[in-house]
Amino acid sequence: MTNDKWTDEECPYFFDLFEGLNLAMMLWEELICLKIGGKNVKRDRIGALDGTHIPVRPPPRRAETYRGRKLKPTMNVLAICNFDMKFIYAYVGVPGRAHDTKVLTYCAKNELYFPHPPNGKYYLVDSGYPTRTGYLGPHRKVRYHLNQFARGGPPTNMRELFNRRHSGLRTVIERTFGVWKAKWRILDGKHPKYGLTKWIKLVTATMALHNFIRDSHREDSDFVRWQEREGYHTHGDDGTIVMVVM
Repeated sequence: MTNDKWTDEECPYFFDLFEGLNLAMMLWEELICLKIGGKNVKRDRIGALDGTHIPVRPPPRRAETYRGRKLKPTMNVLAICNFDMKFIYAYVGVPGRAHDTKVLTYCAKNELYFPHPPNGKYYLVDSGYPTRTGYLGPHRKVRYHLNQFARGGPPTNMRELFNRRHSGLRTVIERTFGVWKAKWRILDGKHPKYGLTKWIKLVTATMALHNFIRDSHREDSDFVRWQEREGYHTHGDDGTIVMVVM
């Protein structure tokens, strides 16, 4: 049946039908995306974690260990944030060559104040980390990043549907890194002249100030700008942020 054959009585019926189908698809998406293994992922996620690189002047005798993928000296900072874009944990000073998974494993096993997720709760992680109890990653070998769906169309199967929702939630850590580095320009790649000890203090202090500003509940232009971003933001060894506007 084509639109030009619909009668005045039939049109409201089809509009109601299409609205019902859209609602059914939304409910189906919620069931598929937000539940896995009997757990409600949206309700039980408590934050997201990732590593980011900050340019540093490394100790002379250990300079090579601080050279990451782009051969520039950096330190790898493991950070966990909540969904209010506040840092709740950071491990600072690791040589840039260290893999993110090794840093997380070390902290989880050896750091007294590491905030282990409570039973049944999750941190969202990307594919660079293994999925295990308390750490929920995406499905591999299918589309994940939001810009991939923007270019290639909507999800075509349940795994892509889950990945799209996971990616949308996990970008909170990228946006948190984004506002942090945008506000404190000293963290960019133009200031590696400081020694490692001073850099550790700078990173720790700026993270504390970041949280202080967030706790003040005053409107802040940097937070507003990054909070409204829905694209996926990546960060490299040089500490830069690449913004993908959806």
